[in-house]
Amino acid sequence: MMKISKTLSVGISFVLSLIFALALLVIGAVAWNYTAVLFPGSGLQPLPAVVMATYPEIIVALVADAMLIKLLHNVSRESVFIPENVAYIRTISWMCFAEALLFTGEGVASLMSEQTAAGQNRFPFAVFLIIAFACAFMGLIVRVVKNIIEQATAIKAENDFTV
Repeated sequence: MMKISKTLSVGISFVLSLIFALALLVIGAVAWNYTAVLFPGSGLQPLPAVVMATYPEIIVALVADAMLIKLLHNVSRESVFIPENVAYIRTISWMCFAEALLFTGEGVASLMSEQTAAGQNRFPFAVFLIIAFACAFMGLIVRVVKNIIEQATAIKAENDFTV
């Protein structure tokens, strides 16, 4: 298996995080009509609740991405086990849980819509709930990593005082 350097790995992650942020901004500019893009020719109109939930989802994702960029910046400076990074990871975790709540609400709104009630399409409901589950699971994983980093930071601080 090919192994890349730590510097290159952090650099790639940093660039991908910036690309993700730019993609979110582009999506935000056209989110009002993304339902028609997802289901062309279906005659479905974007649901107001779905469109209204999209913008908070984008904002939450941008906050998480900003924290990730700050975390990667600290890692690139070899400042890994510091309380600041624990706070960044904690924020990322909470943003994942916030996304899960927003997507759950969006799924419920799509299920209760007139289009779904008329039997036109239940697919968005399932997609939103799957995304909500994935966000919640990711939040749990990030939370566990935060607890590990927090413990390692405490051990490092204790060792720094010992020497």
